[in-house]
Amino acid sequence: MRFDLAPYLKSHRLNGLVEIEDLVAYCTHHNIQVEYISKQELDASIDPEITTAQCVLESEGGVCIRFSAHTGEVITIRMSEYLVDLYRSRADENQKMLADHSKLLLLE
Repeated sequence: MRFDLAPYLKSHRLNGLVEIEDLVAYCTHHNIQVEYISKQELDASIDPEITTAQCVLESEGGVCIRFSAHTGEVITIRMSEYLVDLYRSRADENQKMLADHSKLLLLE
């Protein structure tokens, strides 16, 4: 599985639903555990002199996570609560659709 971690090492943020889906697929593929962390822990992990994460440092709230990549780097990321809710909603819809299709398959 190919997933470029470099942008997240510099920006410390996910900006879209596709990025969240790609990260979930990457973590699932490599059996990586994700840990929720506080905004303060995220901020402490960011070196503003070598990253492009100033907007993350200036932002409020959001969902913050930390994980160790398959390459060994520790990555901290912030996502908006809206994006996380959107991802969860979409995942729930996909699960329901899969369950409904499974029921139909068994009826035929």
